[in-house]
Amino acid sequence: NLFPVDRELDAPCTVEGALPPGLVGSFVRNGPNPMFEPLGKYHMFDGDGMLHSVVFGEGTPRYRNRWIRSAALEAEIRQGRALYHGLAELFEFPDPELVGDAGPIKNPANTHIVRHAGRYLALWEGGPPTDVTADLDTLGLHDFDGRLDGGMTAHPRLDPRTGEMLFFAYSPIPPYLRYHVAD
Repeated sequence: NLFPVDRELDAPCTVEGALPPGLVGSFVRNGPNPMFEPLGKYHMFDGDGMLHSVVFGEGTPRYRNRWIRSAALEAEIRQGRALYHGLAELFEFPDPELVGDAGPIKNPANTHIVRHAGRYLALWEGGPPTDVTADLDTLGLHDFDGRLDGGMTAHPRLDPRTGEMLFFAYSPIPPYLRYHVAD
């Protein structure tokens, strides 16, 4: 527990006993997992997002994990090392020449994953959601067809009756708080 996973895996699971025959689907979780040795003061919330899934219903269950390939993580991969400081040193911005269009603050998309309207969205409190596939491949940032200007909470709520996703976004500059409903 709490130690980074150092590689991406795709492997069958070992099953003791028998799984119920109707068990079909997947369990997916998201969590912080640094790809590179962190810079400066590190908190476990700083790690790059890594998705882990177990898929049932196709014979033997399979485990798969993948890092969420944010623009910031891709910049670090190109350099072969961490470029961003964590939350404790948020205003220690990386050299713009090293990170390019990835920006001064990393969106690790490392807190939660939610399925809504046919999409899988990896979430972090400080930025927009990252769209990923059921196979855990990163598609990129999702802005709800241009309607989301900024971030969203990592803990939205789904209305079981309407299917709507309810969430808020907050900012240090006005508007300080926005409330959204995605149908």
